[in-house]
Amino acid sequence: MKEKKYLIIGLILFSISSAISFYLTKINDLRLIFSSIFADYSAVISLDKEINLSEDFTYFVKEDKKFQMLYRVWRAPLTYREKINRPYIRLDETIYSKGLYDWYVKDFKGRIFGSFSNPQSKFLVRKLAEQNEVGMVNPNRFSSGRYNLGLLYTVFPPIESDGKFLHLNLRLGDKHIFYRKVFVEIDDPRGMVKEVFPHVTNWDLKRNGNKIFLTGLSPLNSIVGVELLLKPTDINGFFYRTTDVDTKTLEANKGLFTVRLFYDVFKTFLFIIVLLYPIFFYLFYLKFGREKEFLVPSFLSYVPNPKRKPYVVNLLFNRDALSGDENALFSTVLDFIRRGIVSVKKSYNSLVIEILKENEKFDDYERKVIEFFKIFGFRDDKCRYYFDLKSFKNRIEWWKRERNIAQLELLKKYLDILLSYENHKLTDRVLDRKGWNIFLLIHTSLLSVLIFLIAVNKMFLLSDRFFIDFYPVYVYSAALLFNFLLSIALFPSQFFGRWKEDFYREKLMWDAFKNFLSDLAMIKKYSPEDISIWKEWLVYGTALDVADKVEEALRELSISVPDLKELTSTRVSLSTSFSDYKSTVSSALTSSSSSSSRGGFGGGGAGAR
Repeated sequence: MKEKKYLIIGLILFSISSAISFYLTKINDLRLIFSSIFADYSAVISLDKEINLSEDFTYFVKEDKKFQMLYRVWRAPLTYREKINRPYIRLDETIYSKGLYDWYVKDFKGRIFGSFSNPQSKFLVRKLAEQNEVGMVNPNRFSSGRYNLGLLYTVFPPIESDGKFLHLNLRLGDKHIFYRKVFVEIDDPRGMVKEVFPHVTNWDLKRNGNKIFLTGLSPLNSIVGVELLLKPTDINGFFYRTTDVDTKTLEANKGLFTVRLFYDVFKTFLFIIVLLYPIFFYLFYLKFGREKEFLVPSFLSYVPNPKRKPYVVNLLFNRDALSGDENALFSTVLDFIRRGIVSVKKSYNSLVIEILKENEKFDDYERKVIEFFKIFGFRDDKCRYYFDLKSFKNRIEWWKRERNIAQLELLKKYLDILLSYENHKLTDRVLDRKGWNIFLLIHTSLLSVLIFLIAVNKMFLLSDRFFIDFYPVYVYSAALLFNFLLSIALFPSQFFGRWKEDFYREKLMWDAFKNFLSDLAMIKKYSPEDISIWKEWLVYGTALDVADKVEEALRELSISVPDLKELTSTRVSLSTSFSDYKSTVSSALTSSSSSSSRGGFGGGGAGAR
């Protein structure tokens, strides 16, 4: 049964989607896959009479022979073993991997220090390095691999004081390559730290005696830092007198932990949804889509319900019960020929349809077909209506050249109706779509909430204190959107709906009849002698999109059916022509339409060039 096939395919695809989401968030960050370089960053901040800082960068170069310089740049003034009279960072020592490469410092005045075994190294530093930069240089370019850069500093930051508390905002990075891992240790032997406010993406904070450990990650150009509220003590720095230091600091960081908690809960919620989506899909199907069992053979050699108009069969029982396709029109025309309402003949390499009976009792769709032939055809002096495919195509080209928008829009209106027929009253009469509507509501609501939260996150990024990496949310959102779009594209709307009364039984019978018409061996086995049955098979085979199989069977069995050539050529010509019409009209209308109208001391970070 098709429903079970849909179910199995859906479970497989949604399981793959969940597995990919898990891999990209828990095992391997997608941003690292496409990055030519990233780094792990660790720092130790020692708070005593002086603020000492040690940094260790582990660069992972993935692209061979691309970079000549691996560096760390500061926004604050950087000196090399020199004192100045304003807030600055003093580099005391540079430690790099095995001493294999030249190292350099370019201070706040642009002066260059370092060890240069190759004259070309100093030239590169002079030409490319920025002020306040320290790093290592290789004129022959770094091979892919792992490189370490260790740095020791003494920091003389601006410190706010009101006599009761000290405020220190130390920014360790805001312009840098992707930091896969961030580890910051605060060594506080004198117990100076009263409060710590992490400025690291997706941080985790732990205390162990007088040591504070901060871990997280830092995407490209995101902030790495710590904001500290300290007890008054003697410490080297540049003091600035202010009032209410503790109140201002707490107020500035108000909501940090609340926002982080909300984000963690929401991210976990999304992760569970994506991970368990196949189970949700299966349970939802059981609740809203599973039909009661009917005993219907796999092959049916007769038309299940000859009273059904072929376009209705195409709409309800072929693919998606909400919309028909071009075969609704083609099967209706063939049915008109069979019923003697129109006739078809070849004329000058074209196909001409003549309306023989225009006063029949037509339903809505059939009336639209007759209207189409009359409006876009021509009438002779005996008031007989004809529709000439070749002539009609020439008229479309003429309207396109003359930009006759009114005629093109009228044509598009009819083509949309005839080639994508919808009748929700008819559909609702046979199908309960409650489950499908709930399915759409759940997904659109969830995706709307995600869009809102992503927009809120963009506002947070304008803030200097809220640092949340929405990458996992983006991945989960993409997975949910993929699942949602896949559900719409892959599953017919009746998959999460139930057929009313015994219409599901009729649907199974039409499926069995389609299976029969698709199987040449079965047709040969039950080939009828009655020519009218072959015509009926061709009409409903067209509605079910298997007319070519019926025609193949007729050729193989060498059955001579009057008007067969006329019927088959009509179907093929209509299929080719109307496909061209729709694309031509759409491009013409599109052508016509187009012709009318942040704070903290420090900053910077690691990079490569």
